[in-house]
Amino acid sequence: GGSSITQQLVKNLLLSPERTLRRKVAEAYMSVILETRLTKEEIFALYCNQVYLGQQAGFSIHGFGQAADAYFGKDVTNLTLPEAAFLAGLIRSPNRYNPYQEMDTATARRNQVLDSMVDVGAITREEADGAKEEPLKVAAVKGRIDASEAPYFADYVQNQLGDIIAGVGVAQHLRIYTTIDMDLQRAAYAALAKQVAALDKVQTRRFAPGTLQASLVAMNAKTGEIVAMIGGRDYSKSQLNRASDAFRQPGSVFKPFVYATALNTAYDPVPRVITPATTYMDEPKTFSYDNGEYSPGNFGESYSRGPVTLRDALVNSLNVITVEAAMEVTVGRVMNLAGKAGLPKPARAYPAMALGTSEATPLQVASAYTAFANLGTRTTSVAINRITTGEGVTIAAPTPQKSEVMPPDVAYVMNSFMKDVVNRGTGAKVRARGLKANVAGKTGTSRDGWFAGFTPNLVCVVWVGFDDGSQLGLTGANSALPIWTDFMQVALSDHPEWQGDWQMPEGIEQADIDPQTGQLTTSDNPTRRTELFINGTVPTPTSIEAPEEEATPDGPDGEWQTIPEGGDPGPTPELAPTATPRPRPAPRAGEEGARLEGSITLDIDPSTGLMAVETCPVIRTKTFVIGTEPRTYCGPEYHRGRTVDPSASRPRVVASPPR
Repeated sequence: GGSSITQQLVKNLLLSPERTLRRKVAEAYMSVILETRLTKEEIFALYCNQVYLGQQAGFSIHGFGQAADAYFGKDVTNLTLPEAAFLAGLIRSPNRYNPYQEMDTATARRNQVLDSMVDVGAITREEADGAKEEPLKVAAVKGRIDASEAPYFADYVQNQLGDIIAGVGVAQHLRIYTTIDMDLQRAAYAALAKQVAALDKVQTRRFAPGTLQASLVAMNAKTGEIVAMIGGRDYSKSQLNRASDAFRQPGSVFKPFVYATALNTAYDPVPRVITPATTYMDEPKTFSYDNGEYSPGNFGESYSRGPVTLRDALVNSLNVITVEAAMEVTVGRVMNLAGKAGLPKPARAYPAMALGTSEATPLQVASAYTAFANLGTRTTSVAINRITTGEGVTIAAPTPQKSEVMPPDVAYVMNSFMKDVVNRGTGAKVRARGLKANVAGKTGTSRDGWFAGFTPNLVCVVWVGFDDGSQLGLTGANSALPIWTDFMQVALSDHPEWQGDWQMPEGIEQADIDPQTGQLTTSDNPTRRTELFINGTVPTPTSIEAPEEEATPDGPDGEWQTIPEGGDPGPTPELAPTATPRPRPAPRAGEEGARLEGSITLDIDPSTGLMAVETCPVIRTKTFVIGTEPRTYCGPEYHRGRTVDPSASRPRVVASPPR
């Protein structure tokens, strides 16, 4: 197209290859500027390092340094005369002179370059003739690029450079110091390659070997430094970085943000205070929203048909209770909290989002999980530590951004939930595979398999699935968890300073509860469990926590709210009649302040001790000293197997006929 070397350099380095007049004018203008700043030799050197010289094993070859390694397996400084002449001849048409497909044409082009060198006096005729007699011997094509050498991470760093430096500085000789730990990178690749090969072998009837993909990203929770990144199983076959660029549904890996929002009611009791001991009925339910209904199901359609505490609901990854908790605190608030942690925020919130249907990349999930690892503070990821000139002058030193996502005590309680996931829940295979370190994490199963886990200093997220979105058909525990566990074994062994436990914040109380009821219990109860509570939320003997049966939409008149940009979804409709007092944290029995002056009269269902609603079979009026009254409403779920006799002057209990 008549472009000069300077113009070609500008196009390759600073502009896109689009064929427009606007781009051509910008190319000419920038070329003039570049020639006033650099010498012809400097411009030519940059051109030689950027020029396209063919393609091999699925990736492009740019610059003579990379071409020397790709075609001859040696450093550019060690090239012979005929080898150098061949590479120079490739510039005109790398595909036409491809030595692996057109050896004769490539040899003829090399000889033509040698003759041209004689014409300009660069070499003698004798040197040219001697070089022509040597056969063109190129190195064997590499079957694939070893992902353990971090090619995906190198691409990611290259993309990040444009956001860090701009202008003429891009065209200078720079030194880039990255965050990657090559020992951990190799460990990550070994763990990933081992698992996908095993799945290929045992799942041959379900999918063709080699089609399954996986990615892993690990980052320092405190500094945000990416220490390992695998974007796929084979870079030579696919350069898509699934760790940073592939948006997929995270499934149950998202659930901790639902439960964190629920625990945050200790500070924002809308519609009530929810604690780790709050119980929900584990049974099929249908939730109404907009003009539709949503009926989630537990994995395998398995239900206990009884009350389950909030902690055990996450430990066992119960879908229905997760959606119910999200509906109670409003899905909008859940998505706002996730948005503060760096996950993509949708324009509207729907019940299914509580189960991780809103897409995110593994890198975004890893950054979001730093909010748990750092006890409430999120750290953004960093791939480049610093950039210097050839003389060693630092011109950029990126630093991570930190922001508060949740209070430290909420994060601490959530971490205890996720430690239980690993110790006795859906992530128990971590222990079965021999990892003894103190870790927390969450499995995820959508169409893909996920595992996100962490220590106070290291966060690692693994994804396994198909590029076309096909159903994996395996849980996160059976697909992604083995990769995560094998990698963490090496990482925590090489870096013991990344192990440890979280220090309990001052705003945490402990109390023994009965896990069957969520209520306080005595030391002689053999099933008791010590539970963590945010100060002021320990249940009292009369404050039985249980949910309403019917779901309430996020907005007034049964409509969903659009999440505001500011992050606050606005006022939430009350879930009960406004004439009764709103639930609030109560002082523990026996504490100073437990006895408050004044009294309050409420309608009570004596069979449950809860505040009565219209469907209660028996309603009585009772007066309480303020501070001792129940704070939870009764509901149909507490009266299974009983009906109301409408002929009585006051409702009474009547036995239902047997089924």
